[in-house]
Amino acid sequence: MLKFFSFKFVLGELQKVFVRFPITFICALLITISANFIIWNTNTANTLLFTKIIISCYIGLCYSLAVYLFFESKKDSKNNQIIKNVIALLIPFIFGITVYFKPDIWTKNEVQRNLILLLSGHLAVSFSAYLGKGNLNSFWEFNKSLFLRFITASVYTLVIYAGISVALLACDELFGIDVDGKTYATLFFWCNTFFQACVFLAGITKKNKLFEEKINYPNPLKVFAQYILLPIAILYLVILYAYKIKILINYSLPEGWVCTLVLAYAIVGLFCFLLLYPIKDNEDNKWVKTTLKYFYLSIIPLLVLLFISIFYRINQYGLTEVRYYVLALSFWLAGITFYGLFSKNLNIKLIPISLAALHLLMVIGPVNGFTISRISQQNRLENLLIKNKIFDGTKLTITNTKMDDKEANLIQSSVS
Repeated sequence: MLKFFSFKFVLGELQKVFVRFPITFICALLITISANFIIWNTNTANTLLFTKIIISCYIGLCYSLAVYLFFESKKDSKNNQIIKNVIALLIPFIFGITVYFKPDIWTKNEVQRNLILLLSGHLAVSFSAYLGKGNLNSFWEFNKSLFLRFITASVYTLVIYAGISVALLACDELFGIDVDGKTYATLFFWCNTFFQACVFLAGITKKNKLFEEKINYPNPLKVFAQYILLPIAILYLVILYAYKIKILINYSLPEGWVCTLVLAYAIVGLFCFLLLYPIKDNEDNKWVKTTLKYFYLSIIPLLVLLFISIFYRINQYGLTEVRYYVLALSFWLAGITFYGLFSKNLNIKLIPISLAALHLLMVIGPVNGFTISRISQQNRLENLLIKNKIFDGTKLTITNTKMDDKEANLIQSSVS
């Protein structure tokens, strides 16, 4: 007899996920429970507390998974079992303490900091099991499986959420059963946070297969990279070079938005060639290597455009967190471009490792973007106040002199 659904199987899979990634599992569960408390609770103080728990657990979910994968690449021992769980628990706990004492977690700086930490955590998951171990084939195969597993888990949870939601709506419309709107939000978090996380975690490559060299390359992945991502990258390239020609003809400086498009072109292009990496040496796909060299060459003139644009804005308005971020990514892109151009054997592990390290440096340490940006804007504000005779270097002076609107806006911008 065909079994359509088995609670025993589901519970067994959940148990396996909990045993293998206990802190990650708990973080996903706490995010879901906290979200449900926010949905059904109207107390503002409690809402702030549960929001802080959600943010801490999202950070913990990513980094704890990276910690578990790192230790799975080592030899099994009782000490390693204890150490990995302690480290995996300390990350969300310490971050949670720092978040708990912050009165406002929705300031622009806090949101930017948390997003950067999340991105770094996701990148850490991609390489944590391969630090100093495993060849590039096993590294690529592992990340391919993560990518496909994420898509699979997302589709599963979307279908389940849509199916149950339509069923509840049908009960409401056909039988007059009053279904509270909050029920749909509750269902969303259980499906798209807890269940999705468990489905994703259950499909992560087992530790005894982490370093297998065999690559199983699905043809749809090649189609996606070759016929979707690559044409998009080429479209960006055409627009950027057309814009560069326009700049040369008009003899004008580039607009700030060009930075976004240059970085988008580089990211899409790099992602495309990472997907095509395993087939680059095949007889039928020699064009990949050739195109990759041209890709790096095509970035060099755009890097000039990128640095002119960002330094022009910094010179005009000083550093902000966003400009610091773009500047840091620009230097990283320049380094990766010249490394790829002159390297005979491209180490693809270097891309996520360097990018994760860069993102951590941008939010942690003495040269983080928030500290440097504040110093830049303080210096700019001081110079503007001195220029407009409002500050003499030691104290503020009140004058009746009417200030130019442009200068007033610049001062207001720096204060903001």
